[in-house]
Amino acid sequence: MKIRTKADVEALDLKIQNELGIDVKKYGNKEAVEKFVDLLIFPKFIIKWGTRPLLLALLCFFAGYFLFDLVNIEVFIYSLIGFALFLLVGVLASVMFVLWKINKDVLNVAQYSLEIMKSSLGDLKQVNHQINEENKKDVLSLLFKGIIHIVTIPLMSVVIAQKIPIVGGLVARLIKKMLTILTNVIKFEDQLTNEEVDNKDAKSARLISYEKMVTAASKNLDQFVNITFRVLKLPIRMLLIITSLFLILFIRIIN
Repeated sequence: MKIRTKADVEALDLKIQNELGIDVKKYGNKEAVEKFVDLLIFPKFIIKWGTRPLLLALLCFFAGYFLFDLVNIEVFIYSLIGFALFLLVGVLASVMFVLWKINKDVLNVAQYSLEIMKSSLGDLKQVNHQINEENKKDVLSLLFKGIIHIVTIPLMSVVIAQKIPIVGGLVARLIKKMLTILTNVIKFEDQLTNEEVDNKDAKSARLISYEKMVTAASKNLDQFVNITFRVLKLPIRMLLIITSLFLILFIRIIN
């Protein structure tokens, strides 16, 4: 089930209520909101550190007027090309810093979503008779997708909008896209051993099985999120290196 619109989210919510008998929205409580506020350290970071590479680059640009021996047309060339290169290097460096922090925030948010999911596993006892070895992976995937789209993304969007008034929408869309991809790639594999099944009654064995599957999935989150952001940062890193080399070459030529 692909989630693209608000109607898709509502349909997902209805599907979970009908098939699993769980009202996912109840997990979006005040405690969850406060937790998301604590998790999202990115807004503080972007104000304190995200702009510093840009400010440092501009400071170096203005210092060039005093450090370099510029005469006549060189002043104009430095003002035009030098400003563009310094500005581009500063912006790209700031973006790299910001993506590094968003990486950590996405991972924290996803891990907390799995914690919410663990707290909802007890509600699955209502539909234990409908869950079997063949469909329990799909059941957990459906529940995780519901928590992400019905609880995590709406709460996260509100918190980001409050903390980042200007670019909050862009940041929220980026994290929403990452979390949506996450719901499509994270797999829940059975981790229960035969010995544990033999030593537990059926309901206890199922609950242990659910918890183990969620725990195993959480271990894959770190690797997936880090690889995704590494790929995302690669073109920016390459552009930063190339721009920095052009800047160094330009300074050597004009000085």
